[in-house]
Amino acid sequence: MPTIRIYKQHRLDEYLDIRRQVFNVEQGIDQSIEFDEYDHLGRDDVIHFAYWHQKKLIASARAILLDNRRVKVGRVATLEEYRHKGYASRLMHDIELYFHNIGFRQVVVNAQVGVADFYKGCGYTAVGEPFLEANILHRKMVKAI
Repeated sequence: MPTIRIYKQHRLDEYLDIRRQVFNVEQGIDQSIEFDEYDHLGRDDVIHFAYWHQKKLIASARAILLDNRRVKVGRVATLEEYRHKGYASRLMHDIELYFHNIGFRQVVVNAQVGVADFYKGCGYTAVGEPFLEANILHRKMVKAI
């Protein structure tokens, strides 16, 4: 399966490099905002995922386990040259399937408004009003799994 769960530090470093490229370099988000206490291995409440294509990690996402069988997927990033080819959709599908199979019932994302249509196409519904996160307008979106 092309989506992998990150268990080893060298894979986590590759995973974090995808996020640096997308969020820090392309979008100009400060690293002190982008990286936080959830970006480490060994936490029981966080799982890091990456999409593997031809021996290269090209997309990433992290999942924070919430209460009531809900999971918050965030920091979803795809390297620029691999966008609009279905890789992020497959990554999201694989993550949803993973959590569904272990008893979770809902995925929550805080989607940048500019990519909210991507999540809508993946079956997510916007809830609430738009809000600022890292100085970028976002929408909370949810999906039953």
